[in-house]
Formats: sequence, structure tokens, C-alpha cells
Amino acid sequence: MKLIERTAQSRLFKLLRRHLRTTKRKIIAVLIVFTVLIIMYFTISLLSITQSEIALARLKNSYESEKICHEECYLYRLGQEELVIASINRNSSKIEKRLEKYWFKADLNPEFRLEIVKLLALRPNQKTMPDYLSLYLTSDMYDDNVAREIIKRYDLSLGAENDLVTFLINKLNSATSSPDKISALKILAELDDDGEIENYLNILKIDADDEFKIQVLKNISNIKDKGHYFNAEQMTSLSSLANLETTSPKLRQNIVLLIGDYCSLFSEACLNILSEIYTNESLDAISRAFSVETINRLSNQAYELPLVSESEWSNYYN
Repeated sequence: MKLIERTAQSRLFKLLRRHLRTTKRKIIAVLIVFTVLIIMYFTISLLSITQSEIALARLKNSYESEKICHEECYLYRLGQEELVIASINRNSSKIEKRLEKYWFKADLNPEFRLEIVKLLALRPNQKTMPDYLSLYLTSDMYDDNVAREIIKRYDLSLGAENDLVTFLINKLNSATSSPDKISALKILAELDDDGEIENYLNILKIDADDEFKIQVLKNISNIKDKGHYFNAEQMTSLSSLANLETTSPKLRQNIVLLIGDYCSLFSEACLNILSEIYTNESLDAISRAFSVETINRLSNQAYELPLVSESEWSNYYN
């Protein structure tokens, strides 16, 4: 009886050992197959990476590692650009997808982001701006320099431009520092949004520093369709600000130059306003000089120019 039990136990142990060996072999086989598949996947992935994708990655690394780019660096980037551009000209979807993938990296080098805008604009169908560039213009990722590059490279759709104008006006109203406000104004000027003139004139009435107000005046001067947007009431409002003794010479001088832009539309009223400034000897000499120069040019008169000291010219140019 005991012999039978031992024989049965022996057979059972042999079966267990055989089963374990078989299971172990299966696990090892599965692991080997899995490892081979991973190796094949990465091998295929590496082989499928195009030369232009490698060039784009090198370009990205160059922007990240070389903050100051001298001649050798510049030529290197140019060579990588040419490889990427060649792929873009072939309508390569792979390189466009790679550009889009880089774009959404929050920590992307700002200079390389500008490079992406430039590369995308070189596509054969570059007139059509990618949707993600349009969305960027009103997103939390927004940057003035990148926005300026997009505006330079693309003709914005009416909807995209209106959205950007609204975004910039809100930014202008919420900005607490003068540089941020001025930066928003400069972008607005590049959009050629002539319809903002009344907003600009209202800004001149608020308490703000001269640098900011001077940029507002430049935006008004940059309006292309002056015949449609300029009117005599605006000119009168500008002259009131120019004649205030509390107005700084620098701001007044820029106001006088802007009033001169109105003269081709409202000649008589403009000359009267400039004459008032010219004859007001309590105002700075440069503003009076600018006024009389315009008067002499438009009326064929030869009024004497006020004397301007070297220090006044120095302050004007600095």
C-alpha cells in the first residue's frame, strides 16, 4: 500500500515538474516574442523618420542650445532649413504634423516658434493659415512677437482679425504696465484697423504716460483711409490737448505733426489751429516751428521760424 502511494506521489511530482517546465518555456517564448516585436517597432520607427524630420529636430536643438547665433550657427540653421523646406514643397504631411506637434509644446523656445511660423508660410498653399495658428492669436500662449510674425506672413481672415482686435483691446484695457499697453497698440497698428480711431482718441483723454500716448498718436497717423475716418472734430480735440500748458513738449510735438495729416482734408480749419499754436509763445519752440513750417508750405507764406536751442533739439531726438 505504501509502495503504491509513493509511486503515485512520484508520478504527481513528475507531472508538476513537467508542467512547470512547459509553462516556463511558454513564458520565456512570450517574452522573447514581445521583445522582438518591440525591437522591430523601434527599428521601423527609426527607419521611417525622414531626413527632413531629423533636420527639423536639429533646428529645434540649435535654437535651444545656441542663444546667440553667429555665422557658423547661421549657416548650419540655413542648411537644416533647406532640407525642411524641400520636404514642405513636396507637400509632406509628415513634416507638417511634426511642426504642429512641436507648436503645442508649452516650453517651446520662442525663437523656434517664430521659425515654425516662417516654415509654415512657405507651404505651397501658404495662403491658408493652419487653424492652430489662428487659435493661438487669442490663446493663453499668446506672445506679441509671434503674433507679429503671423500677421506679417499671412492675410488674416475677417473673423480671425476681428477676434484678435477684440483680444488686443481687452489686453490694452487690462494691462497694468505701459510697455504691455504699447506692445498691444503696435500690434493693432500692424492690423491696419482704421475703425479704432475713436478708441484711440478717447485714450488720449485718460491719465497715462507720454510714451503710451505717443504710440496712440502713431497709430492714428498710420490710418490709411484718412478720408473716411478723419473729421474736423477730432482735429479740434487734438488742438485742445496741444494748447494745454500741462501737455509735455514731446507729446505736443507729436500732436502737431498729427494735426498736419488733417490739413489735406480740412485745409482752412487746420491752418487756423496751427496758427493758434504758432502764435502762442508760451508753448515750446519745436511745436511752434512744426506748426509754422506746415503753414508756410500750405499757404505759400514765409513766417519766421522760432529759435530752437540745441538742448531742445537734443531732447526731441533723445
